Amino acid sequence: MKKSNYCYISILLSILVLSTGFISSCTSPQQTSTENGILIFQDDFTDPKSGWFIYKADSTRGGAYEQGDYNVWAEGKNTVIALNPKTRQQLKDFSAEVDIRETSPIRGAVLGIIYRLDNAGYYYRFAITDNRTFYVGKKSEFGVEEEVYPQTPSDTIKPAEEYNHLKVVCKGENQDFYINGTKLASLTDNTSLKGELGILFSNWAVSENYTFTNFKLYELK
Repeated sequence: MKKSNYCYISILLSILVLSTGFISSCTSPQQTSTENGILIFQDDFTDPKSGWFIYKADSTRGGAYEQGDYNVWAEGKNTVIALNPKTRQQLKDFSAEVDIRETSPIRGAVLGIIYRLDNAGYYYRFAITDNRTFYVGKKSEFGVEEEVYPQTPSDTIKPAEEYNHLKVVCKGENQDFYINGTKLASLTDNTSLKGELGILFSNWAVSENYTFTNFKLYELK
């Protein structure tokens, strides 16, 4: 991916960090312990009042609940971040997973999970592209996004119009990445060790849509 695109995303996310101050407005839900950790939030998107929203929604980007999905759209070169008050805690050790797919007839988007978005503006993102590759990016101290795990093709990734199940597991400096139940990559990095989490969608030229559903967030002990 081009460095200029990383700069564009980094600027947008820096504005997000400075504007919001990372304040969570929710109370903790009832917690359930599972083999994946303590389940602190899940959503199948059948309740349109579950709290998801698009950061800085306007005439060029937005989102809405639609029949068990959260549908996100964007026009032109754009980056869209879907957030929920329950994902805006300062998460450290966690596991997050979601089903995500592109619904536009025209391809060219990047879909994924943005996480450990911290007060300094650092973050990571685990993403797939519609040409069936995945990568892990992070914002560095120089204010641009760089790939810390290079863009890699995988037959595990389904075509863009089908749902792909993404999962990221973070424990201290260690991060593991899964797609459709298969572990595809790991890395060790300590640039950011806690922060907010959301769903990220970027497109570079045309109007596009994506949907996501079946979101789960676990705290690891």
